[in-house]
Amino acid sequence: LGLMFKIIGLIYRTVRYLTLQQILYRVLYALKLNGAFRYKFSLDSKHPLISFPFVHQNLSYHKELNEFSFLNKKVCFSDKIDWNFSENGKLWTYNLCYLDFINQKNLETTKVTEILNGFYTGYDTIISGKDPYPTSLRIMNLIKLMSNGKHYHDDNLSKILFSDLRRLLKSVEYHLLGNHVLENGFALYFAVHAYPTNHKLRNKAIKILRKELEEQILNDGAHFERSLMYHQIILSRLLECISLSKSNPHEWNSSFLDFLISKAEKMLGWLNSITERGQVFIRFNDSIEGISPTTFEILRFSKYLELNSISTTLTDSGFRKFKVNDLLMITNTGRIISDYQPGHSHANTFSFLLFDKTKPIIVDPGISTYENNRLRLQQRSTTNHNTININGINNNEVWSSFRVGRRAKVKIIQEHTDYLKAVHNGYSHINLLHSRSWKVEEKSIRILDELIGKSAIGEFNIHLHPEVKVQKISSYKVLLNDNLIIEVNSNAPLEISSYDYAVGFNRLKKSLKIHGQFQNKTETLITIV
Repeated sequence: LGLMFKIIGLIYRTVRYLTLQQILYRVLYALKLNGAFRYKFSLDSKHPLISFPFVHQNLSYHKELNEFSFLNKKVCFSDKIDWNFSENGKLWTYNLCYLDFINQKNLETTKVTEILNGFYTGYDTIISGKDPYPTSLRIMNLIKLMSNGKHYHDDNLSKILFSDLRRLLKSVEYHLLGNHVLENGFALYFAVHAYPTNHKLRNKAIKILRKELEEQILNDGAHFERSLMYHQIILSRLLECISLSKSNPHEWNSSFLDFLISKAEKMLGWLNSITERGQVFIRFNDSIEGISPTTFEILRFSKYLELNSISTTLTDSGFRKFKVNDLLMITNTGRIISDYQPGHSHANTFSFLLFDKTKPIIVDPGISTYENNRLRLQQRSTTNHNTININGINNNEVWSSFRVGRRAKVKIIQEHTDYLKAVHNGYSHINLLHSRSWKVEEKSIRILDELIGKSAIGEFNIHLHPEVKVQKISSYKVLLNDNLIIEVNSNAPLEISSYDYAVGFNRLKKSLKIHGQFQNKTETLITIV
């Protein structure tokens, strides 16, 4: 009975943040009532598209071997492609059904036609690939292909596109929102340029993008899910919409183009600031290298489009930067902002990263899976980040693959150029608050942690990059790379142990972390030798 009440409480603390729109559409989609949404939908008036530049993805298809490589897992199909291949997880199947590889520069027209024929032949039996998210990405890839002119008259391309669009219009992911509904909107906006006389399609695309971009792009330019990886994905998609509209001007897209440009330039400003113009990659929340276009690729593309990067101060996103000589520290003093869609958030309140010039020293272990398993829970947990946990309890109640129950609220107590103090209530249910401050000194950064409320034992973790050399000098002092000293004033000696550092999806590497315990208060000093 006690377990049942715990589960009920967890579910309540999770669903209480959902919007009425999400709840309504979850019911509609669960009961399969979306078929009641009627659209008189015709794509008879296909408009010739002028080719437009877009962001090219990494090569994922080896045509000679009929081999696909996604998420660091390769699959070779000896005969026809199995579009429902599921042995590597749902995300791998999604990647296969995105069809982004049809725009690889090394694929000849006949091979692309063969792939499209195979996809259309098996279309009725496709399962996961018909979900709204992969459908949206596939629509954009088909429009890109159509714009090059070689496949403009491809009958199977048109049939796939028609079926995908008709289904997407009835299944926009209003039950999820967040980056998913943005991708739906981008896909519809792409399609409008191929079928500009379809006013319903046009109005829906613009309505979705205007509403969601206004809400999801924060004042400092960050995407509200606070993940660099998704920020880069969404920004690159936004840039492609701008490129598409500039190359295919219409009276209807001219004013909306200004709106898209204004959002892109804000996002560019935040990207420039948080990555030091592409010099570093921050792994807060669901972020890992190798999935999204790089900052350099995005900046190069934005320059081609003649866009400006609007200078920004880090505010709403909750991230802050401190610099001491060649050291760069980036802190996470923000809360979960996308309350109704926290699926890519971690229990990482008050975590931080440290770079020596551009070299990562103190890191976030990163992510290697989206599967609902123990590894996914570990990678989202507080112990997997450079912050304080109490008795192994998460400071945000992450569970399942993409769920969050209780969320920590953050209050900034004091903030200056070289000092920041904040407190969060992620442990208020056990009658504790966690206060952390960062202070920049001449050759060091001083971090002070306090557990407020009652006598308690806290645990800190400092995760190191696999290439960092570690030498323990004393029970409370460690030397890193011969030029950095970490000294901790705590109640127990420091320990050094191994952890799994995510190199990418489905790829882990052993590294070292510094950890220890303290009672109520501890101070960490990071000093340049």
